[in-house]
Amino acid sequence: MLSAVQSVEVAGNTVGFVGVDVLLDNLPQLMEAHHLGNDGYAFLLSKDGTFLYHPDKEIANTNLTELPAEAGKLGEKMINGESGLQLLPVNERNEYIGYSPVTTTNWSVGTSLPESEALASLETFSMQMLLYFAISCILLICIVYFVASYMLKPIPKMMSVLKQLASGDLTPRLHIQSKDEM
Repeated sequence: MLSAVQSVEVAGNTVGFVGVDVLLDNLPQLMEAHHLGNDGYAFLLSKDGTFLYHPDKEIANTNLTELPAEAGKLGEKMINGESGLQLLPVNERNEYIGYSPVTTTNWSVGTSLPESEALASLETFSMQMLLYFAISCILLICIVYFVASYMLKPIPKMMSVLKQLASGDLTPRLHIQSKDEM
């Protein structure tokens, strides 16, 4: 059983206490109730780094700080009361491990989510943005083409008249209806 007690104060005077008792027998059900994606999971470390809960029963009762490389360093951060997010290789795949202290018990809670699952929505978003960008570029090219074609329509007529004028024929007249540079 884990007990937590907090004093209740009014105007600086203690007027009572609030207490909560949690049966540690219920700890697996509490931890399993928090789902993280499809393959994510939560775990709990004691203040010495021993797993109080881990969904893999083989890992339970091992000490995270005694594991090699980055896992051991993560365990040290967790028992030192740090919080953060770290990408670690776990069971031949990269997983994002988020961790935070539980101040009332000096424990630390962590969550793990495979990198592929964490970045799946980002990949979908990237593909959608690439598709939108491609469609926008095609639309922009079409609009520019039609606007430029419309604006430059009088130029061939002008070139014909200029060629006639250059050959010495001064009789052609240029009839342009637009009220712009043309």
